[in-house]
Amino acid sequence: MDNQFNTLLKSYHDNYTSFLTNHDENTKHAYQSAKKGIETLLANLQKEVDKKQQEQDDFKKEKSLQENADLLYTAQVRQSANLNPSSSSSSTYQWIGLGVVGFLLVGLLVY
Repeated sequence: MDNQFNTLLKSYHDNYTSFLTNHDENTKHAYQSAKKGIETLLANLQKEVDKKQQEQDDFKKEKSLQENADLLYTAQVRQSANLNPSSSSSSTYQWIGLGVVGFLLVGLLVY
């Protein structure tokens, strides 16, 4: 594409310069055609740039959504972890209760 662009640019320059000096209609059409070719190449390049930009934007959105999903999952895990300690602490109280009852039974048997 660089070679094509440079060829069109040289053709535009040469034909435009020739038209300014000779006022020949053939060189006028030639430089106008070269100008259209240059504009077409630039438009195609702009489309490629826009496409790449859209791909980057889509990637950023997808990454942001994934990060938000990860944060939500982490929050859910932490919330469920906060619920479980209360059940483990109640089982601790059950063991303490059993220990007290056991101690009382041993104390009654010995007495």
